[in-house]
Amino acid sequence: MQQRMPTDGDVTPFLQLFQNKLHCGDPLADEALASILSNQSHPSQDALQTIREAAAKGDRACRDFLEAIYEVPSWVDPDALAVGKDVFKRYSIFAMAIMVLGTLPRTYAPARSATVLIHTGRLHQDILRRLYETATMVDHILQADAPYPDSQGFQTIIRVRLMHAMVRRHVLNRQDAWPYPGQPISQLEMALVGSCFCVNLLDGLQRLGISLSDAECQAYQSLWRYANHLMGVDKDLLATSLDEEYDLYQKLSQILWQPNQQSRQLTSNLFDALHWQAPFYLPAPLLRALAVALLEPDLAVSLGVSSSAIWRLAVGALTSFNHVANFRNQLIPGCKRLETRYWGGYFTKVVRKGIGAQAATYRA
Repeated sequence: MQQRMPTDGDVTPFLQLFQNKLHCGDPLADEALASILSNQSHPSQDALQTIREAAAKGDRACRDFLEAIYEVPSWVDPDALAVGKDVFKRYSIFAMAIMVLGTLPRTYAPARSATVLIHTGRLHQDILRRLYETATMVDHILQADAPYPDSQGFQTIIRVRLMHAMVRRHVLNRQDAWPYPGQPISQLEMALVGSCFCVNLLDGLQRLGISLSDAECQAYQSLWRYANHLMGVDKDLLATSLDEEYDLYQKLSQILWQPNQQSRQLTSNLFDALHWQAPFYLPAPLLRALAVALLEPDLAVSLGVSSSAIWRLAVGALTSFNHVANFRNQLIPGCKRLETRYWGGYFTKVVRKGIGAQAATYRA
């Protein structure tokens, strides 16, 4: 894979074009949620099912929401989705580390997002549970029929989307909880998080010494393009190619990354919660070293993430091992297929064990 790292550039034209997206949440989900809440003080355990029932009774906002999510865009390619899923499955042991230690800290970097996360309390008081809920969503997206309508992956994405709508509503209804212009979990923040799930995984694998073909990278981008569409990201903020995805990520990160004390506290809490805990069973200093390897240097400093030379050497040794291991798939027939099946199953087992008997509910 050709390296495609974000570069500095003038984002003024982009910001001028999409400034209104800071003031836009998720109109379809927000209106559907408002409609069902107008008939009850609290949503049921399953907001999606309540929306379906309301739509069957003629509720226009709920019908519009369902029509939008059930329409599969013409650009969705089943073959590309399958290849994209296999990329994550084959390298799931590294993908988990990238998702937790690389992607999550990046989502804390926008001060606006950190404020929302602190408000909900989930990533402050119940970190491991929230991590496994996110991993459960990813696991469902990787299933064979996902994320097509009515698959488990589809339903999980939509429930997370409705959870975001509920959080947005809670934050706006709480006095002095939102000191920023525009909407909490705005279109720009949603697009940045969606782009992170794509760009950070591909970039992270490369940083850890794992090589992918351009076709595999493009397929992985296609998978998350559809997932982000279902998550409510506006079509104007959905990249149509891998190069566009990197460009979008670079622009959004320059605009939104403004780490504050809350960002640093969330990041510190993450390493404390994972110290010698599943799924990595690694000490916090090594987890921090991995994060330093995965994050942009300036961002790591802004988030207060640092590591000692000895732990960086350990990460360097892992990267060197992966450089050598890349030849396995070329030298051993069927190796790629076997690794995909084994590590994909391993990821599912880890997630199910971590989430436990209490299924993920995706409630605010």
